Amino acid sequence: MQSKLFGCLGALALALSLSTAALAAPPQVVCHDESVAGLGGFNNQAACPVNFGASGGGYELVTSDFSQLLGASVSESMPLLSGITPVGWQVIGSNLTTLTGKIRVCVVCVPK
Repeated sequence: MQSKLFGCLGALALALSLSTAALAAPPQVVCHDESVAGLGGFNNQAACPVNFGASGGGYELVTSDFSQLLGASVSESMPLLSGITPVGWQVIGSNLTTLTGKIRVCVVCVPK
């Protein structure tokens, strides 16, 4: 009888934890675009909303109309930190082409 009781309590605890997780806010992707001159540099970042932390991020350098990728030299693609907490994504680099473009930085944000 005791093992069935503990089994039922374990199932109840699991159901409650799943219900709590279902109530939590879903992950969000936040992106920020910035213009970049031909052969110009960039330092762009995307930040998570309040009560969210960064779990990953990335970037793309494209023409101004987003029709094609441009060549980029990226020296940093890293979490943006507030103390030791990742709160966004930052990308630093330069446009290797003579075309004007846009750098788009995106971050995946999860509830804290």
